[in-house]
Amino acid sequence: MASGSGSCSGSGSGRGLRESLEVEEGQEKINAACSSLIKIGFSPKLFTVKNLLNFGYTEIDFLEFIEPISSITNLDDLRHLFNAANEWLLLSSIVTPNEFLRFVHCMKWLNGEHAKKKMADALLEKKNPENKKEMSKADVLLAEMLLDFTASGIRERNRIESEIDELKKRQKDLEAESASIGVDYAASSTQEHKRIKIDIEELKKRQKDLEAKLASISDDLKEKLGPIYEYEEPSLTELRTEAYKIYVTDCRFKGITATPELDEMGYATVVDVFGGIVKERHFVKFLNDPVRREKIENYFKEYAGGSGDKKKGAAMEDL
Repeated sequence: MASGSGSCSGSGSGRGLRESLEVEEGQEKINAACSSLIKIGFSPKLFTVKNLLNFGYTEIDFLEFIEPISSITNLDDLRHLFNAANEWLLLSSIVTPNEFLRFVHCMKWLNGEHAKKKMADALLEKKNPENKKEMSKADVLLAEMLLDFTASGIRERNRIESEIDELKKRQKDLEAESASIGVDYAASSTQEHKRIKIDIEELKKRQKDLEAKLASISDDLKEKLGPIYEYEEPSLTELRTEAYKIYVTDCRFKGITATPELDEMGYATVVDVFGGIVKERHFVKFLNDPVRREKIENYFKEYAGGSGDKKKGAAMEDL
């Protein structure tokens, strides 16, 4: 019996040793594949066998998952690719040990078919900045600062445009009212026609004054903003739709279920939390239109070089 017991104990010990060696060998393979990732700042704790298993990845699964980037030994190239992924996904550039799912999300993006050209462009931009496909962060920041600087003028322009639209609508209503009275020459009808005519003339005068003021404000904004003058904020529908998409993604990151349908208060909350990201993406997309981007960059270069007029130069200096 003792001999049998010893045999079982030895067998179990042998299995345990083999399993331990297999784990060590697996960890060594993972460490080798992730060495460049660790060098650019990722925590080694993200890539332990235990942590990977906690997230459902075996050694083989994980090595296959990171295979597209594990062969990249140039740390600058690797860092540049992850920066591109982070910027595209609007994630933090730092992935901490408890943010393994964010690392996974970046990798899924880098592995996706739609990302292959982005990856190539990211490396091309790094090696040949003149071939970049997107506006630099510095120019995006300058464009945002210009919008902030002219925000009061933009609000006043929008207010006047809305008032002019209301005046036109009111004038149209009065003209319809006048037509409905007919050509009755009774005293009351004649008086009503006169009243409407006077009201319409007052509306036209007010509209003319506003249009002159609007033209002045618009000219001033065009001089200060250049090609950025054409920018329009996302509509409420777009703001809600895109903010909801980000909310769903955020819920997935946190492992919670997103509410499938929102009421007015729910949408207001989602827009309040994620609306800033939507507006940022909308503005960056506007800036990165190829033709417009070139115009904006030339506009910035012109005034950085001191060749712009005084009003535009003053706007830049006041930022």
